[in-house]
Amino acid sequence: MFPRATGVTYVRIGRMYKADRQWVEFVGLKPITFPGDEIGARLRKIKPVVEVEADKLEGTSQAQLKTALEALETGLIPGTEPTQWAAAAAPALAAFRRVVASLTIDLPNREEGLIAELEELAAQILKDGPAWNGARNWVVTRLPVFIYLEDYPKLVGHQNIAEYLARQAAGSLSESDRNFEKMCKVADLSPRELHNLHAANDHETRNQLANRASAIVTTELRRLWKDRALKVRFSPDANHLDTFISDPNSVYDVEVNLDDRSRGLKWFFSFYIAFSADTKGGSAENAILLLDEPGLFLHALSQADLLRHFSADFNNQILYTTHSPFMVPTENLDAIRTVSIDQDAGTTVSNNPTGDS
Repeated sequence: MFPRATGVTYVRIGRMYKADRQWVEFVGLKPITFPGDEIGARLRKIKPVVEVEADKLEGTSQAQLKTALEALETGLIPGTEPTQWAAAAAPALAAFRRVVASLTIDLPNREEGLIAELEELAAQILKDGPAWNGARNWVVTRLPVFIYLEDYPKLVGHQNIAEYLARQAAGSLSESDRNFEKMCKVADLSPRELHNLHAANDHETRNQLANRASAIVTTELRRLWKDRALKVRFSPDANHLDTFISDPNSVYDVEVNLDDRSRGLKWFFSFYIAFSADTKGGSAENAILLLDEPGLFLHALSQADLLRHFSADFNNQILYTTHSPFMVPTENLDAIRTVSIDQDAGTTVSNNPTGDS
C-alpha cells in the first residue's frame, strides 16, 4: 500500500478534540528519494544528442523539436520539493515523448534509457502522495474503539417488562433500558420469554427461569465482591421484574431492591453487568475502556476487588484516573502515570512523579 513505509514499525496517532480530526505520523519514515544532482546530469547527457537530431531536421520540424527540448529542460529543473518537481516533470516528459514519436526520431539506447529512468522517477513520486493518504486512512480505520464511563450505568431495580418491550419495538430505548438488556444477557434471561410466560399464566416456568438467572448473577457477584457474600434474586411480579439484593450472613437477611442499595454497591453491580455484557461478544469486546474515578463510591477492600476484576475479567486495555491510593496497582507499578496540572504547562501525563509528593 505504501512502499516507502517499508521498515516502519511504529505509528504515532493524535486526535483533536473533534473526533473526526486525526493526524498520523509514520515514525522513522524515510524521505522520498530525490537525486537532484543526477537529474541535471541525465539532462546534460540527453540534450546534446537531441540537438544533433534537431540539426538533421528542417523548418517546422526542427523548431518543434527544439521547443520540446526547451520545455523538457524547464520541466526537469530540480526543485526543493520532490512532489512539485514530479508534477512538472511528468507532463514535460510525456509531451517530449509525443513530439519525438511524431517526428519518427529514434534516440540512442543510452538516452532512451535515461528518459525512461526520469519517467519512472516522476511516476513513483506522484504515486507516493495517494499511497501516503491510503496508508493513513488504513491506520485511522483501525483505531480502537474508546468507551468512556464517568459514572455507573443506570440500572433500575423495578422494570416494567411490557413497557420495555413496547419501547424496544418503537426503537426508543432509554439508557436504563439498554442496561436492562445487558443484565438479561448476563443473567441468561429473555424479557420476551418472561412476558409470554406471564401471558400464558405459566408462572412456574417463569419462576424457574428467574431462579436460575439469580443463581448465575449471585455466583459471579460473590466472586467479584469479596466484601460480603451478597445474594441476588430476580422476582417476576405481573409485568414487572424486580432485582433484590440481600446479605445472607447478616443478622437480618433482608432483601432490598437494587434501587435502594448503597451507591457503591449499585456502581459495582451495574459496572459488572454493563461491561460483562459488552466485553464478551458485545460492542466493547475490543474497546479501550476509559474510566473516571471508578472506585469513588467504594471503600478500600471493595476497591481492591475492583482492581482484581480489571485484571482477571477483562482482555480490554483499561485506562482510569483515581485519587485513591487503594486504586494504585502495586503489583504493576510500571503501568502508573502521574497527572500534573501546571498553570503554564497545562496538564501533563508522565511516569515522572517530580513535584507530586
